[in-house]
Amino acid sequence: MDNLITLSSEQWQSRRQALLNRRRSKLWQSLWRSAIATAFVGGLFWSLALPQWAITKKEQIAIEGNQLLSDEEIQSLLPLNYPQPVLQLQTQQLSQQLQQIAPLERVEIARQGFPSRLILTVQERPPAAIVTTAPGDTTVTGYLDEKGIVVPGDFYAKAGPKFQRPTLKVIGFAPQHRAHWVQLYPLVRSAKVPIAAIDWRDPGNLILLTDLGSIHLGADASRLPAQLTTLARLKTLPKQIDGQPVAYIDLTNPDLPEVQIR
Repeated sequence: MDNLITLSSEQWQSRRQALLNRRRSKLWQSLWRSAIATAFVGGLFWSLALPQWAITKKEQIAIEGNQLLSDEEIQSLLPLNYPQPVLQLQTQQLSQQLQQIAPLERVEIARQGFPSRLILTVQERPPAAIVTTAPGDTTVTGYLDEKGIVVPGDFYAKAGPKFQRPTLKVIGFAPQHRAHWVQLYPLVRSAKVPIAAIDWRDPGNLILLTDLGSIHLGADASRLPAQLTTLARLKTLPKQIDGQPVAYIDLTNPDLPEVQIR
């Protein structure tokens, strides 16, 4: 038989006490580690809440890449509530929101920790047309870019000499015309007959103002390419009608253009 080792009561008590001491030591170590971690996290949050780690004013927002829009205009359009902890900012969401309300093709936002700053790198979309309310109205109510976003008339007031005011006018533009405009603008820009204005005041009849007179296109946007092709063939119309004044040209059906003489 194996020899059995027996311990006295004093030895058992000593071992039990040593085990308890080790458990207490591990418990205290765990508590100390938790306390240190809690203090570190608390200190981190406290430090991040300091003004040095927050965007508190628009001067902390740097703008790069802009030529037409001023820094102040872009800063004022950024949908940001002050103060804002720099590390909590949703930069991608801010970029998308800014692109929806300003003529900017691309917006990239970078964060700088200390001192806290936002650095916006932008790519602008220049205005494609002037928005007015009537053909003879010289008041600019807004500017329209290629994607149908309208900005206020004074938007480019601080643009300086780099700003080239568009010559094309759009009369009576409304938000529901945006999809139509995106399709129409490239065609107008490449049209063989110079187009001075687009009149959208009548929902059932889009009108182009040209050197040939008013061109009535109707409301069917799918006919636009064919209508402008027909318009290009009418460049010699003044010679054909011996200079008689044209009231309007109806291209509702591009295959059967109608010329109304005054």
